[in-house]
Amino acid sequence: MGYSEIAFTHTAYGRLKLDKDDADYTLPWKDLIPESSSTNTTDGGIPGSGEHNKRIPSIGQINKQLDIKVYRRLNIIVEEVSDVSRILLPNNDSNSSDRISELLQKYDIISLQPMNESALQNICELMATSTSNSSLGNTSNNAHFIDIIVLEYATGSRGGHGLPYKLRKDYLVKALSAGITFEVW
Repeated sequence: MGYSEIAFTHTAYGRLKLDKDDADYTLPWKDLIPESSSTNTTDGGIPGSGEHNKRIPSIGQINKQLDIKVYRRLNIIVEEVSDVSRILLPNNDSNSSDRISELLQKYDIISLQPMNESALQNICELMATSTSNSSLGNTSNNAHFIDIIVLEYATGSRGGHGLPYKLRKDYLVKALSAGITFEVW
């Protein structure tokens, strides 16, 4: 078909469950690529990823038999503003925050899918704050792991297609300036 890369996606709803949303549990490499045809890659991440991505280089693997690169993607559906804060901001329990960071590092691509305007606004605000803080050397949050914001038009208001909320230019500009890519479904 001409594809050279593919991403297998695990979808999480709201707060991450550290045991059930772990990439080694949900998308284990042994199930995605036969061991005889895989190699680890360290070419530095996904194509088109922004400068904001300070993650360890991609752990995507190449299936030599099919000549295709395989990524593991985490899509987090966010309905509550508190879930955004729990994912992106560290809390007082540094052990829990470290475990969430470790979980996020196991995925090659991470997307957030806000289901309402307040979640989208909070994501964009935190991404913009993260970018300004990281330029000052402070990267104490998880915002640098996020690659994509997903806008799902299939769940439109009044039963039709479209977003169930309005997009505001100031939110979008903040996310774009943070190097985030938008994906429309």
